[in-house]
Amino acid sequence: MTGMGIGAGTARSGALWLGRRLGRLTLGQLADRIGGVDYTTTGAAVSRFSRRLAKERKLAAVMARLVKQLSNVDFAEEPPFSKMAAARVKITQKISLTIAL
Repeated sequence: MTGMGIGAGTARSGALWLGRRLGRLTLGQLADRIGGVDYTTTGAAVSRFSRRLAKERKLAAVMARLVKQLSNVDFAEEPPFSKMAAARVKITQKISLTIAL
């Protein structure tokens, strides 16, 4: 979101809001994931962000696009990058084995 002219604090709050809305995470779980805060701080950030969404049309439009994009993600499928990562591991193992011989 920072690439869209939105500051880091807004991006962090937006991520918390998305985690709460789409991830169905508790405030405590969100707080644990970002670290250094407790659930009350996380709850305040999510509430503040919700109020901003109601007031700021541009921000609401950005978040609506993100929600739509994330809603189309099929988490049951293996992400394509993990296949590449697995191939890299196999290549690295072969190289290590060749060097050891």
